Amino acid sequence: MKKPRLHFVYAVPRASKIRKLTLNRTPLYRRFWKRFLLWPNPISAPFSITYNILYALEKHYEIRLYDVYENSDIVLGENDKFLGHYWPDMNTKEQGNNSWSRFDEDHVTNKVMVRYPNDPRVFGISPFNHSIEQNGWAIPLLRQLHCYIGINGDYWMESLAQSPYAFMKGRMFHLNMPIDQESYPRIKRSFGKKGARKFFYIGRVSKEKNTAMLEQIAASSPHFEGGYIGNGLIKGWKQIAAKAALTPDYMMKLSQEYDVFINTSTFDAQATTVLEAMSWGFAVACTPESGYTDAPIFQLSATDLEHNLKMIDAIQATEESELHERVRQYDHLLAEKYTWKKFADKLIKILNNELVQTN
Repeated sequence: MKKPRLHFVYAVPRASKIRKLTLNRTPLYRRFWKRFLLWPNPISAPFSITYNILYALEKHYEIRLYDVYENSDIVLGENDKFLGHYWPDMNTKEQGNNSWSRFDEDHVTNKVMVRYPNDPRVFGISPFNHSIEQNGWAIPLLRQLHCYIGINGDYWMESLAQSPYAFMKGRMFHLNMPIDQESYPRIKRSFGKKGARKFFYIGRVSKEKNTAMLEQIAASSPHFEGGYIGNGLIKGWKQIAAKAALTPDYMMKLSQEYDVFINTSTFDAQATTVLEAMSWGFAVACTPESGYTDAPIFQLSATDLEHNLKMIDAIQATEESELHERVRQYDHLLAEKYTWKKFADKLIKILNNELVQTN
């Protein structure tokens, strides 16, 4: 029996030479993604999402792959389905922020959503948080969707009804972002002495990442030591590198100096660096708005500096045995909650209309 066709729009690795090859003006990756695409190693988001969805769904669908930067036209057949990441008009980006004012009318996903409003064959998928600055431009598209799939932490679903996106109740499903633990092996074996532990951050220096809070922590805690990997300046922090390949060897060296990964985001769908740090074996401290409210994580505040300073002191005073116990709990979380199998199984049920939307 012939499989139904799925048109899938997500990030295609830009290093792949096949991206430039066409057949009758159609990119070869459209149909031959399995044979020709070159994937980074390890595969991190967003490409890890593309890769795992492709290999999970190929058993169920005849897949046509589109790059998230395409402006192709798609006409859906009666039995076709569409799963795609929508996109802003990049010409409206606010300088220095991940903020746009409208969606791109020529984008492949956006055109499908406008052409087929409230169509049960059309599914939107993307990372999601409540920020109007980041996602407000997409509200006209989201209002037309029969079903939207957010890749985001529990926090954003638990607070959906109190957000500007409350209208999505009943039309939104939620997938937790997973990682492949084998790609991020345990390298952290011991922690620094009490009172002398060092913190590190990996990511952008930006408003939504709330790196201003990292500066406040450093300025208010005389003995605090922090390092970061990323472009830009975080005052009071040592820049370890502007950019780095986070290989096991590299992280092994970093683990000899740093003990705790910290993330103070205000609007982060679900920072994958948190999962990676847990898998590597670091202690983790982050805000709920980073996408995580799991008990073993040290919970920070996006706005309350005093709370964060107390938490930093508590981490410094924590017995090393308790830190190792938290890492063991991270392993359990990663194995039970943040897996690609769980992600794929739920996605397939959503596409097959086997789940009831209760959000």
